[in-house]
Amino acid sequence: MNKISLIKENIYDFSENITICMPTFNRGKKALESLNKMLNFSSKYNGKFLILDNSSTKQRKHYLDIKHLSKDNDKITYIKKPFNTGFGGNLVDCFLYSDTKYIIIVSDEDIINIDQIPKLNKLFIENPGLLAVRSSIQGQGGEFKGNSYIFPEEVLTNVNERFKRFSIFNNYISGSVYNREVALKSGIIEKVRKKLHNHIDYPHIYIDILLSGAGPVANTEIVLVLEGDNVSNESETEYINAYQLGRRIDQFVHMRDALYESIEMLGEEFDELLFINCYILLCQKYTRQICIINRAIFLKNKIDLKYLNMSLLPFYLSAICKYEWFKKYENQIHEHLRFAIKTFRVD
Repeated sequence: MNKISLIKENIYDFSENITICMPTFNRGKKALESLNKMLNFSSKYNGKFLILDNSSTKQRKHYLDIKHLSKDNDKITYIKKPFNTGFGGNLVDCFLYSDTKYIIIVSDEDIINIDQIPKLNKLFIENPGLLAVRSSIQGQGGEFKGNSYIFPEEVLTNVNERFKRFSIFNNYISGSVYNREVALKSGIIEKVRKKLHNHIDYPHIYIDILLSGAGPVANTEIVLVLEGDNVSNESETEYINAYQLGRRIDQFVHMRDALYESIEMLGEEFDELLFINCYILLCQKYTRQICIINRAIFLKNKIDLKYLNMSLLPFYLSAICKYEWFKKYENQIHEHLRFAIKTFRVD
């Protein structure tokens, strides 16, 4: 068999190594709709579907329909968990309940663009050591929606680039592709499981941070996700849950600690400059999240964005100044943090 025919065979067989995992809770109607849309591509997809129902109490009829589909189609596994383990627990179970080399995570309102899987296969053939891939997103009609984004095509082998361009930037989970076998064998998923209480809102970012320290990762322009309509019951202006300032601060601190943990695991002398650079990027991310993305929440709740922005600098300094090496870089850190915050200042 020549190389060209081998690649064609691999393109056809690659999906057999994939499970599309859909963690879901109380959104059975949307989960059923999304699953049926993906099943329309089934002739081109030889892989599996895993639907993890996190002990839903609503829209049970639709989950029962998924269960019936699974009985007639051996590609589909439906699991109703006996109790709710939270989003993080359901995400970890995507790794534990799958049995393929790779998994692709998809939210229950989105679908995976199965026609693009051969391109994903090509990426893994050319880069067999990849541990994770972040794919691009468009709307289901080809339009750009709230989470739509086309990433640059870049395989990140250099450890600095992995942390700076991949580790902390994936708030939206759909389209995250993981080498499940490595994530499990390396102990990363067990580490995540033990610290889920620290990563209630974005456990997948913790996974991405740890994988960035473990080996090559990639961003890709392949549009693997077709985004559906947001069916969240949470208001975009109500001061609750992940959007509260206190919750954002909690997220920030735990991501700082995750970055430190992953850089420390590199097995070399701790790279202080890499951590500082990642920390500044984290500050930029959360300043944008608080002052730009979530601005409507704070304005509605009579929180002044100018003073809120100004208050972030002393907090960011307080969250790094206790490291023993801080004094060596104090002036540079202060300068870069002032610039990072000013970039998203709202007067």
